[in-house]
Amino acid sequence: MKKVFGSFLSLTLVLILFGNVSFATPVEVSKDTEVVLYEAEQITDIDLLLERAKNGISDLESTSTENQKMTLKSENNNSLIEKSIVNQKLEEEVELYSTTQLLKVVQKGEDVTETYSTTSIGILSAGSLYGTTDILDGGVVAYSTVNFDRTPNGGLYVYKLISVTGGWNRHDSTLSLSNRIVRYAISGNKNGGGFASHSSGDIAETVNAFGYAAPTTWSSVESSSMIMGVTTEVTITRGSQQWLLRHPNNIQF
Repeated sequence: MKKVFGSFLSLTLVLILFGNVSFATPVEVSKDTEVVLYEAEQITDIDLLLERAKNGISDLESTSTENQKMTLKSENNNSLIEKSIVNQKLEEEVELYSTTQLLKVVQKGEDVTETYSTTSIGILSAGSLYGTTDILDGGVVAYSTVNFDRTPNGGLYVYKLISVTGGWNRHDSTLSLSNRIVRYAISGNKNGGGFASHSSGDIAETVNAFGYAAPTTWSSVESSSMIMGVTTEVTITRGSQQWLLRHPNNIQF
């Protein structure tokens, strides 16, 4: 499969790609003082994130593999591709990758909060759309990032959804994208009792990129039952042919 991304990273970008994650030891501070124990610049370049994922680099491993199904359906709704494997090649022409970056560690009193970003990248080549054995240049790349906090609470973690970003890159001028939909959500047992389920509902997009902050009123949930993430859909058209590409980025621990 020909690459749908840019050239390989230069040596000057190696440190950015692999990072230098060091988990700082909590220090003794007053309950009202915030101390930054660790901070890293968030990687937003899709090429860099893809290389991280392909090299198996991730600062946190999710157990959400079974929830990761990038689905491609033809216009008559027949499922052509439906796989549930992260960081492995799915089909000859379809790939799905994921990587998580630790962005920040902050201590306030005895509480230590870690901030992470999890990015999922789905690569759909033009060859898989046309049903040919020829590997054509280009295709569609669906990508999304989920930013979240986690804080230890007894034997569990408490998670709070911060924001989601993402979009679609089209690398074949014969393809057009339309009917873009974004939906993000979080659910699980609330910290302190009860069950919470929050969803943005379907959001229609008119451009190939999006970014949303989760409402601050949304509850934090515990790791015992937590699932959160963002799902996108886009219609791909070439001539009289149409496909629906669904790309979820679900996180569960």
